[in-house]
Amino acid sequence: MVQELLQVLCLSPPNVLKQTTYKMSYNFEFGFDKPTTMPKYIGWKRFMEMTNELRYNDNPQGGKFQTYAEDLIANYLQNNKTNPDKYPVTNWEDVLYNKNVNRQSTLFSLMGGGKKR
Repeated sequence: MVQELLQVLCLSPPNVLKQTTYKMSYNFEFGFDKPTTMPKYIGWKRFMEMTNELRYNDNPQGGKFQTYAEDLIANYLQNNKTNPDKYPVTNWEDVLYNKNVNRQSTLFSLMGGGKKR
């Protein structure tokens, strides 16, 4: 069986394969990776407040609510209940990241050679 496989792989005549030494090796590794630390999620409300603070620091004449209106922040959860697509409340860390991830590596090698003619 191995002889026929080697003939197909090497496209060599059968008489050359009889004079050749081949070595096959296979290595497989499997493990788990876990992040050492993850950043703390601040949430939608604090994000809106921080964005408004950033804009206010850059331009105090524009007022404290330059990006997100005060009533939008105050009523955001109620708006989310009526229209969750327009006013999402999503913790992306929980949605996108796993606590552990699988890691695997596979190596297959075939080496060989024949006699000089």
